[in-house]
Amino acid sequence: RRPVRHHDEDAALLIDHSGSMAGRPMKIAALTVEIFARVLERCGVKCEVLGFTTREWDGGEPARQWADAGYPESPGRLNALEHIVIKGADVPWRRARLALGLFLRDEMLKENIDGEALTWAHRRLLARPEQRRILVVVSDGTPMDEATFAANGFDYLDGHLAAVVQQIERRSPVKLAAIGIGHDVSQFYANATRIKTIDELGPALTATLTELLGE
Repeated sequence: RRPVRHHDEDAALLIDHSGSMAGRPMKIAALTVEIFARVLERCGVKCEVLGFTTREWDGGEPARQWADAGYPESPGRLNALEHIVIKGADVPWRRARLALGLFLRDEMLKENIDGEALTWAHRRLLARPEQRRILVVVSDGTPMDEATFAANGFDYLDGHLAAVVQQIERRSPVKLAAIGIGHDVSQFYANATRIKTIDELGPALTATLTELLGE
């Protein structure tokens, strides 16, 4: 049977590249993403694969600049972001496949600042010409950066993520969903799925994309 073809649709997968995903979880994520990117491409759905982490552990250049300035109150984020484009929406999978190696470089997997990564991925989708746009976030935990927590309080990054999600869900044409690996992400996302282990990612992603593409 020929696959059903979807036209004028764009699906973005935003994958947590934090240190807790190192090793087998990232290998499974890479294989799963490859399968879905190829299937979506066959079905005529544009597909973008994105990742997010930070450049250093426990703060970075922003933290050093904060220290040099005398530790002013409420400094905000204290780590530099690392946002990764593994596959752009207009890039055929055969050309993007080598970038799967970015899933397997454990040395680049550090902290996760979800709110700003979600804002970045959402803006990329808003700039796309497709009529229907879908964003699925895959994460194994809440936002985490020790330096930012220590300076701003432990609810700082959680509060920012909640505000970003709420704005997208209420005002954006982009359909948003999230899959939490061993973690309940329903505290942030209205359309949320919790899986126990990375091995359940394939079926969970199948169900999520089928629901969103079938609406």
